[in-house]
Amino acid sequence: NPVWFIGLVLLQLLILGTVYLVTSYGLVPMTVWSIAHFVRRVATLGSLLVRVLPLMLVFSLFLFLNAEVWQVANDLVGAYFAISIVAFGVLCAAFVAWSTAVEAVEFERLATWDEAATLAVDSPLATACPRGSARPQPPPLSRAARANVQLLLVVSRLAPVLLVGVAVFLLYAGFGLLTIREETILQWITDDALASGDVLWRGRFIGGVLDLTAQHLYVSGLIAAISGLQFAVSIATEPAARESFAGDVLHEVREAVAVRAVYLSDASEDAET
Repeated sequence: NPVWFIGLVLLQLLILGTVYLVTSYGLVPMTVWSIAHFVRRVATLGSLLVRVLPLMLVFSLFLFLNAEVWQVANDLVGAYFAISIVAFGVLCAAFVAWSTAVEAVEFERLATWDEAATLAVDSPLATACPRGSARPQPPPLSRAARANVQLLLVVSRLAPVLLVGVAVFLLYAGFGLLTIREETILQWITDDALASGDVLWRGRFIGGVLDLTAQHLYVSGLIAAISGLQFAVSIATEPAARESFAGDVLHEVREAVAVRAVYLSDASEDAET
Protein backbone atom coordinates (compact mmCIF):
# COMPACT_ATOMS: atom_id res chain seq x y z
CA ASN A 1 0.00 0.00 0.00
CA PRO A 2 1.79 3.21 -1.14
CA VAL A 3 -0.13 5.41 1.32
CA TRP A 4 0.88 3.19 4.24
CA PHE A 5 4.52 3.18 3.07
CA ILE A 6 4.64 6.99 2.72
CA GLY A 7 3.05 7.39 6.15
CA LEU A 8 5.63 5.04 7.67
CA VAL A 9 8.50 6.96 6.06
CA LEU A 10 7.12 10.28 7.32
CA LEU A 11 6.73 8.83 10.81
CA GLN A 12 10.35 7.64 10.80
CA LEU A 13 11.54 11.05 9.62
CA LEU A 14 9.52 12.71 12.37
CA ILE A 15 11.05 10.41 14.99
CA LEU A 16 14.57 11.06 13.67
CA GLY A 17 13.98 14.82 13.65
CA THR A 18 12.66 14.73 17.21
CA VAL A 19 15.60 12.66 18.42
CA TYR A 20 18.01 15.06 16.69
CA LEU A 21 16.46 18.12 18.32
CA VAL A 22 16.29 16.50 21.76
CA THR A 23 19.90 15.31 21.70
CA SER A 24 21.45 18.30 19.90
CA TYR A 25 19.94 20.93 22.19
CA GLY A 26 19.96 18.85 25.39
CA LEU A 27 16.21 19.18 25.96
CA VAL A 28 15.99 16.42 28.57
CA PRO A 29 18.74 17.67 30.95
CA MET A 30 17.64 21.26 30.26
CA THR A 31 14.07 20.44 31.29
CA VAL A 32 15.19 18.55 34.40
CA TRP A 33 17.45 21.45 35.39
CA SER A 34 14.66 23.99 34.84
CA ILE A 35 12.18 22.03 36.96
CA ALA A 36 14.75 21.58 39.74
CA HIS A 37 15.58 25.28 39.56
CA PHE A 38 11.90 26.17 39.85
CA VAL A 39 11.40 23.82 42.82
CA ARG A 40 14.34 25.45 44.61
CA ARG A 41 12.85 28.88 43.95
CA VAL A 42 9.30 28.08 45.10
CA ALA A 43 10.16 28.75 48.74
CA THR A 44 11.21 32.31 47.88
CA LEU A 45 8.29 33.03 45.56
CA GLY A 46 5.52 33.09 48.13
CA SER A 47 4.46 36.67 47.53
CA LEU A 48 4.28 36.15 43.77
CA LEU A 49 2.28 32.93 44.03
CA VAL A 50 -0.10 34.52 46.53
CA ARG A 51 -0.72 37.31 44.04
CA VAL A 52 -1.13 35.18 40.91
CA LEU A 53 -2.69 31.88 41.99
CA PRO A 54 -5.84 33.03 43.86
CA LEU A 55 -7.28 34.80 40.82
CA MET A 56 -6.42 31.79 38.67
CA LEU A 57 -8.10 29.39 41.10
CA VAL A 58 -11.24 31.51 41.38
CA PHE A 59 -11.52 31.61 37.59
CA SER A 60 -10.83 27.88 37.22
CA LEU A 61 -13.26 26.97 40.03
CA PHE A 62 -16.02 28.76 38.15
CA LEU A 63 -15.19 26.66 35.08
CA PHE A 64 -15.05 23.44 37.08
CA LEU A 65 -18.57 23.92 38.46
CA ASN A 66 -20.02 24.90 35.07
CA ALA A 67 -22.23 22.30 33.38
CA GLU A 68 -21.29 23.49 29.87
CA VAL A 69 -17.61 22.77 30.56
CA TRP A 70 -18.48 19.20 31.56
CA GLN A 71 -20.52 18.80 28.38
CA VAL A 72 -17.65 20.06 26.23
CA ALA A 73 -15.08 17.93 28.05
CA ASN A 74 -17.33 14.88 27.76
CA ASP A 75 -17.31 15.29 23.97
CA LEU A 76 -13.51 15.75 23.87
CA VAL A 77 -12.70 12.10 24.38
CA GLY A 78 -9.75 10.18 23.04
CA ALA A 79 -7.83 11.85 20.25
CA TYR A 80 -9.87 15.08 20.38
CA PHE A 81 -8.99 15.59 24.03
CA ALA A 82 -5.30 14.88 23.36
CA ILE A 83 -5.26 17.29 20.42
CA SER A 84 -6.84 20.00 22.58
CA ILE A 85 -4.28 19.58 25.37
CA VAL A 86 -1.39 19.55 22.89
CA ALA A 87 -2.79 22.68 21.23
CA PHE A 88 -2.79 24.49 24.57
CA GLY A 89 0.77 23.34 25.18
CA VAL A 90 1.92 24.56 21.77
CA LEU A 91 0.18 27.87 22.36
CA CYS A 92 1.96 28.24 25.72
CA ALA A 93 5.33 27.45 24.14
CA ALA A 94 4.73 29.84 21.23
CA PHE A 95 3.71 32.68 23.55
CA VAL A 96 6.69 32.16 25.85
CA ALA A 97 9.06 31.92 22.86
CA TRP A 98 7.69 35.20 21.50
CA SER A 99 8.11 36.88 24.88
CA THR A 100 11.75 35.74 25.14
CA ALA A 101 12.70 36.82 21.62
CA VAL A 102 13.79 40.29 22.73
CA GLU A 103 15.76 38.95 25.69
CA ALA A 104 17.53 36.46 23.42
CA VAL A 105 18.87 39.41 21.43
CA GLU A 106 19.75 41.61 24.41
CA PHE A 107 21.55 39.04 26.56
CA GLU A 108 24.59 38.94 24.25
CA ARG A 109 25.33 42.65 24.54
CA LEU A 110 27.85 43.86 27.12
CA ALA A 111 28.01 47.61 27.65
CA THR A 112 31.52 47.81 29.16
CA TRP A 113 34.36 45.62 30.33
CA ASP A 114 33.49 46.66 33.88
CA GLU A 115 30.08 45.07 33.43
CA ALA A 116 31.72 41.93 32.06
CA ALA A 117 34.06 41.83 35.07
CA THR A 118 31.10 42.10 37.44
CA LEU A 119 29.30 39.25 35.72
CA ALA A 120 32.42 37.04 35.56
CA VAL A 121 33.55 37.72 39.13
CA ASP A 122 32.96 34.10 40.25
CA SER A 123 34.68 32.50 37.27
CA PRO A 124 38.33 31.37 37.01
CA LEU A 125 38.85 34.11 34.39
CA ALA A 126 37.83 36.94 36.73
CA THR A 127 41.41 38.14 37.18
CA ALA A 128 42.04 38.09 33.42
CA CYS A 129 39.09 40.31 32.61
CA PRO A 130 40.04 43.76 31.25
CA ARG A 131 38.66 46.85 32.97
CA GLY A 132 37.35 50.12 31.65
CA SER A 133 34.45 51.69 29.80
CA ALA A 134 35.38 50.19 26.43
CA ARG A 135 32.77 47.91 24.99
CA PRO A 136 33.71 44.24 24.51
CA GLN A 137 33.50 43.11 20.91
CA PRO A 138 33.52 39.29 20.99
CA PRO A 139 32.49 37.38 17.86
CA PRO A 140 28.72 36.99 17.74
CA LEU A 141 27.21 33.70 18.78
CA SER A 142 26.39 31.24 16.07
CA ARG A 143 22.78 30.76 15.09
CA ALA A 144 22.71 27.37 16.83
CA ALA A 145 24.21 28.78 20.03
CA ARG A 146 21.72 31.67 20.09
CA ALA A 147 18.85 29.23 19.47
CA ASN A 148 20.12 27.06 22.32
CA VAL A 149 20.13 30.03 24.71
CA GLN A 150 16.63 31.09 23.71
CA LEU A 151 15.51 27.50 24.14
CA LEU A 152 16.95 27.55 27.65
CA LEU A 153 14.95 30.69 28.44
CA VAL A 154 11.79 29.13 27.03
CA VAL A 155 12.21 25.86 28.93
CA SER A 156 13.00 27.70 32.18
CA ARG A 157 9.65 29.48 31.90
CA LEU A 158 7.68 26.49 30.70
CA ALA A 159 8.86 24.40 33.68
CA PRO A 160 6.79 26.35 36.24
CA VAL A 161 3.88 26.41 33.80
CA LEU A 162 4.03 22.62 33.60
CA LEU A 163 4.21 22.22 37.37
CA VAL A 164 1.32 24.63 37.93
CA GLY A 165 -0.74 22.75 35.34
CA VAL A 166 -0.04 19.42 37.05
CA ALA A 167 -0.89 20.91 40.45
CA VAL A 168 -4.20 22.33 39.16
CA PHE A 169 -5.04 18.97 37.55
CA LEU A 170 -4.43 17.06 40.79
CA LEU A 171 -6.30 19.69 42.81
CA TYR A 172 -9.47 19.51 40.73
CA ALA A 173 -9.32 15.76 40.22
CA GLY A 174 -9.26 15.34 43.99
CA PHE A 175 -11.84 18.06 44.58
CA GLY A 176 -14.16 16.54 41.98
CA LEU A 177 -13.73 13.08 43.48
CA LEU A 178 -15.01 14.39 46.82
CA THR A 179 -17.77 16.70 45.59
CA ILE A 180 -19.09 15.65 42.16
CA ARG A 181 -21.26 12.54 42.20
CA GLU A 182 -22.29 10.39 39.24
CA GLU A 183 -25.86 11.74 39.34
CA THR A 184 -24.57 15.30 39.05
CA ILE A 185 -22.33 14.37 36.13
CA LEU A 186 -25.27 12.78 34.29
CA GLN A 187 -27.33 15.93 34.77
CA TRP A 188 -24.50 18.13 33.51
CA ILE A 189 -23.71 16.03 30.44
CA THR A 190 -27.46 15.46 29.79
CA ASP A 191 -27.16 11.70 29.53
CA ASP A 192 -29.02 8.78 31.12
CA ALA A 193 -25.97 6.71 32.04
CA LEU A 194 -22.21 6.80 31.80
CA ALA A 195 -20.59 4.82 29.01
CA SER A 196 -18.91 1.52 29.73
CA GLY A 197 -15.52 2.13 31.28
CA ASP A 198 -16.21 5.75 32.31
CA VAL A 199 -16.14 4.84 36.01
CA LEU A 200 -12.43 4.35 36.65
CA TRP A 201 -12.60 3.75 40.40
CA ARG A 202 -15.30 3.44 43.05
CA GLY A 203 -14.80 3.36 46.80
CA ARG A 204 -16.20 4.44 50.13
CA PHE A 205 -14.93 7.26 52.33
CA ILE A 206 -16.43 8.38 55.67
CA GLY A 207 -19.73 6.69 54.88
CA GLY A 208 -20.03 8.05 51.34
CA VAL A 209 -19.41 6.61 47.89
CA LEU A 210 -16.65 8.13 45.78
CA ASP A 211 -16.66 7.73 41.99
CA LEU A 212 -13.65 8.68 39.91
CA THR A 213 -14.83 8.94 36.31
CA ALA A 214 -13.18 9.72 33.01
CA GLN A 215 -15.21 12.94 32.98
CA HIS A 216 -13.41 14.05 36.17
CA LEU A 217 -10.07 13.64 34.41
CA TYR A 218 -11.22 15.28 31.18
CA VAL A 219 -12.52 18.38 32.94
CA SER A 220 -9.51 18.59 35.28
CA GLY A 221 -7.12 18.24 32.34
CA LEU A 222 -8.90 20.90 30.32
CA ILE A 223 -8.91 23.35 33.23
CA ALA A 224 -5.26 22.57 33.97
CA ALA A 225 -4.35 23.41 30.35
CA ILE A 226 -6.27 26.70 30.52
CA SER A 227 -4.67 27.57 33.87
CA GLY A 228 -1.23 26.79 32.49
CA LEU A 229 -1.81 29.15 29.58
CA GLN A 230 -3.02 31.85 31.97
CA PHE A 231 0.06 31.36 34.14
CA ALA A 232 2.35 31.53 31.09
CA VAL A 233 0.77 34.86 30.14
CA SER A 234 1.32 36.14 33.69
CA ILE A 235 5.01 35.19 33.60
CA ALA A 236 5.49 36.79 30.19
CA THR A 237 3.65 40.05 30.89
CA GLU A 238 4.38 40.81 34.56
CA PRO A 239 7.93 42.08 35.17
CA ALA A 240 7.92 40.85 38.78
CA ALA A 241 6.87 37.36 37.72
CA ARG A 242 9.40 37.29 34.89
CA GLU A 243 12.24 38.38 37.19
CA SER A 244 11.27 35.90 39.89
CA PHE A 245 11.01 32.85 37.63
CA ALA A 246 13.68 33.62 35.03
CA GLY A 247 15.94 36.28 36.56
CA ASP A 248 18.52 33.78 37.82
CA VAL A 249 18.56 31.93 34.50
CA LEU A 250 19.08 35.14 32.55
CA HIS A 251 21.87 36.17 34.93
CA GLU A 252 23.64 32.82 34.44
CA VAL A 253 23.38 33.21 30.68
CA ARG A 254 24.80 36.72 30.91
CA GLU A 255 27.61 35.39 33.10
CA ALA A 256 28.45 32.76 30.49
CA VAL A 257 28.48 35.46 27.78
CA ALA A 258 30.84 37.59 29.87
CA VAL A 259 33.20 34.67 30.51
CA ARG A 260 33.18 33.89 26.79
CA ALA A 261 34.10 37.50 25.99
CA VAL A 262 36.97 37.42 28.50
CA TYR A 263 38.25 34.09 27.18
CA LEU A 264 38.17 35.20 23.54
CA SER A 265 39.84 38.49 24.43
CA ASP A 266 42.61 36.70 26.31
CA ALA A 267 43.02 34.17 23.50
CA SER A 268 43.25 37.00 20.96
CA GLU A 269 45.98 38.72 22.97
CA ASP A 270 47.96 35.49 23.24
CA ALA A 271 47.68 34.98 19.50
CA GLU A 272 49.00 38.48 18.82
CA THR A 273 52.01 37.93 21.08
